[in-house]
Amino acid sequence: MESLINTIKQYFDTGSYDSEEAVRAQICYPILQKLGWDTHSPVHVVPEYKVDTLKVDIALCHSPREPVIFIEVKAPGKCSPQGQHQVFNYAAGQGGIPMIIFTDGDEWHFYNSYGTGGYESRKVKNIQLTKNDSTGCVKYFRRYLQYEEVKTEQAFDNLRRDYDQARSANEAKSKIPEAWSLLVNSSDEMLVEVIVDRVKEISDRRHTPKKEDVVEFLKGLKPAKQPMPGPGKDRQQESGPDSGTEKVTHRYKIDGQTDNGKNGKDVYMKTLDYVLAEYGRFEELKNQKFNKMKSRALGTGYHISENREEIPKGIEHKTQLERSRKWVNTNLSAANMSSKLVEVGGFYNRVENRKILGTWDSGAEVKFDIPTRPSRS
Repeated sequence: MESLINTIKQYFDTGSYDSEEAVRAQICYPILQKLGWDTHSPVHVVPEYKVDTLKVDIALCHSPREPVIFIEVKAPGKCSPQGQHQVFNYAAGQGGIPMIIFTDGDEWHFYNSYGTGGYESRKVKNIQLTKNDSTGCVKYFRRYLQYEEVKTEQAFDNLRRDYDQARSANEAKSKIPEAWSLLVNSSDEMLVEVIVDRVKEISDRRHTPKKEDVVEFLKGLKPAKQPMPGPGKDRQQESGPDSGTEKVTHRYKIDGQTDNGKNGKDVYMKTLDYVLAEYGRFEELKNQKFNKMKSRALGTGYHISENREEIPKGIEHKTQLERSRKWVNTNLSAANMSSKLVEVGGFYNRVENRKILGTWDSGAEVKFDIPTRPSRS
């Protein structure tokens, strides 16, 4: 395996790969073969796998034609998930695909499709063949893509564990400015002592500053910048499958009345609860294809159900709606919530033969409209 990686590096150095097809045939397939995949099997390594109106470049299936990993292949130098929100939405929703990989042959980006937040928040690992040592690259290829690891689902356990660790590290990193602010603003005694000792050190112990002077200096410092939200928290700006590039708002309209939600999830819950309580037809809705979930990683069940036990066991976040009392899978990104509302709205629009649920704009700006419900005789 390391020998193959080294050979690929040499060809990259000479600029030998010049197209997406070259990356797929001469890099992806040889690496998959080394990892135990039968690349000649059209039911285990499926090219051009259809996802709604799109085609995924490679779908890996350990059971015939049941994908568990999507690989999107790009031409060299063009490895980016931007604009691929449909693939993410499908993978995390009805597709039940735990892992998505984007690669241009050199860079390999591994994503947890069930993660929260934008693209970067869902990224678990990225490796670059031309920059990272071959041993390290092989380690992660085997950790996430070895056929036997995928077959036993150990690869997905590895992915989730690494995602949780990365998420925790990012959360901790985001708190550093806040911790610094607390130290500075409180004139922490240990911090003051450190500064006093350092001044003595750089002045060859000829000068010792007064502690009150150090405290005055600390209080005069500009406040540290507020920490960026960690993964899964609301952001002012982020590019990704569940975010746009404009300021996040949470305004929505029901029965002609405009209201604000605390966050995207709050808006999702309130509007979903409204249509379920007001228009009923739950048994029909429950058995719609978009409401069913079948995932080797998370289990089988429904996104929306009257019983909590019917939400797949692997789903971490489940919430009961206030009015309709239905249970909902809330382990979704804003984009997936958007897609789910579009599907629910489409169902009610069809069965009621009129527009019940309006539009939900794509991106981070949560905005949609349910027209005033007419009285019924």
